[in-house]
Amino acid sequence: MALKAVTQWTEGGFFHPVREGSMLLLAPLGAPSTWPRTGDALVELARLLPRPGLLGWCGVPVVSLSEVG
Repeated sequence: MALKAVTQWTEGGFFHPVREGSMLLLAPLGAPSTWPRTGDALVELARLLPRPGLLGWCGVPVVSLSEVG
């Protein structure tokens, strides 16, 4: 379910998902000056995920695809 939510959400064009094992790194698109405006988009992603705790930070936003917590 998390993968489906991220796929739908990335259609907005702010981030490109990059899979690393059981994680999706969300690489920001556009010039660095536009990145601060992506905060609202991340809030929306947290609402779409089965559990908001699947969204984290590791230098870039990260979504865990593992439902085991």
